Amino acid sequence: MNWIDKAINYISPAWGLKRIRDRSTTHTIVNSGYSQSGASKRKNSLRGWTASSKSPLEDINDNLHILRQRSRSLYMGGGLGTAAIKVMRSNIVGSGLKLKPNIDYESLGLTREEGRRWCKNVEREFSIWATSKECDYLGLNNFYELQSMALLGVLLNGDAIALVNYSDMTDDYDLKLHLVESDRLSNPDGSVAVNLTRDGNKIISGIEVNNRGKPLAYWISNNHPQVGFNYNNPIKWTRIKAYNEYTGFPNVLFSFNAERAGQYRGVPFLSPIIELIKSMERYTEAEVTAAIINSFYSVFIENVADPTSMPFQRSILDDESVLTAEERAENYELGAGTINVLGSGEKVVFSDPKRPSSSFESFSSQITKLIGATLEIPYEVLVKSFNSSYSASRAALLEAWRLFRLNREWFISDFCQPVYEMWLFEAISKGKIKARGYFSSKSMMKLWSSATWIGIAQGQIDPVKEVQAAKLRIDNGFSTREKEAQELTGMDFESNLRVLERENQGLYTVNNVKEGN
Repeated sequence: MNWIDKAINYISPAWGLKRIRDRSTTHTIVNSGYSQSGASKRKNSLRGWTASSKSPLEDINDNLHILRQRSRSLYMGGGLGTAAIKVMRSNIVGSGLKLKPNIDYESLGLTREEGRRWCKNVEREFSIWATSKECDYLGLNNFYELQSMALLGVLLNGDAIALVNYSDMTDDYDLKLHLVESDRLSNPDGSVAVNLTRDGNKIISGIEVNNRGKPLAYWISNNHPQVGFNYNNPIKWTRIKAYNEYTGFPNVLFSFNAERAGQYRGVPFLSPIIELIKSMERYTEAEVTAAIINSFYSVFIENVADPTSMPFQRSILDDESVLTAEERAENYELGAGTINVLGSGEKVVFSDPKRPSSSFESFSSQITKLIGATLEIPYEVLVKSFNSSYSASRAALLEAWRLFRLNREWFISDFCQPVYEMWLFEAISKGKIKARGYFSSKSMMKLWSSATWIGIAQGQIDPVKEVQAAKLRIDNGFSTREKEAQELTGMDFESNLRVLERENQGLYTVNNVKEGN
């Protein structure tokens, strides 16, 4: 650029850029990088593609309401949408993720036997609370059922919200969990716009954040926004602080899978394939309707003369019940064993659409594979059909369990482990559990609350081969008996040993009685 161009560019960059572009029309412009492929604006295949993406607020939050409604509709309507969500819930939490305390007893100054006894005592005490419906603020579900509901909320709505309450209605534990619909977490005026508080904080889709973007509070409405206005109980919003100022634990367990930096609300699991599933449902309904129509056996009697002069017609209709042409047109129908009488000069013409289509199965199978690939669920697992070879079926299960384990670890971190840590804090505070030095620092609290969570095991196609492979991994030091017991059966190895010891002792006694000893 000469000095004139530099001056203009300094004063008005847009004007300076236009001068350079106008002058460059006499020169050859060569595309480079992505402008020759994905970012090309000249290729016919991409010229009409005007994709636009903005911040997570515009791309996600502004569209959440429609995404949730359509996601719920697909789930309640059955088909692939229901199958995808249920296979995720069944394999991630199943009947519930069970606690197994796993502390580093040496770091805590305990012997191995002391650490084992402490873990068993905590596991037993937690099970009493978790299996009781007293852990639910509404008194409807136990902790394992709440896990299933929370995960289903994340899959259907994009995120799940559990309010942490403390009530002294029982003598055992005050900790209560209150699950609420994601729709109730919203701005105080019900809008999707960003609101500002008196302190200068922003409220984004019900989440109040400071100038750094850190959540400070959650705004929860007393009613679902879609129930309509109620004069006796109008919608009001309550501000709930994100963390308890005394314990430091969260007042709200907010669970969702973030995809982008600066994202505050989750996206329903089915969002990427909503259009594809809906199109597949419509195609399936059309094929089912065609099959039903083809199964009908309908008779059409064509009158070539006066309809009242035909003997067969008189045997069906009395003279007084002869229909006019307009009345007959309104009563023509298809159905099993239906007989329709046509008037003089009328005839029935059927089109031949070649339906149901012979390619329906192969086409729907390919679309289902595409849906499964988008959701990371193999086709065999999504439709629960293992008709391929053993190797192919096992590969599908292994691939699916990568997804299930990933989401299980996330759900444990977001929901199960925080609940256990809050429960343990209360149990130690009340003296039900002894933990030396627990309140001395946060690091000690973390050491005492270390735990693993055991869920349902991975499915097996050939149990004999799976057990043999597990034995080889243990013998070669690639795995442990505890890990393999969890993977194969979902059970605890030490618990198995105790039960086996008791059973073997019982068998020994029975055999001695039979032998007369």
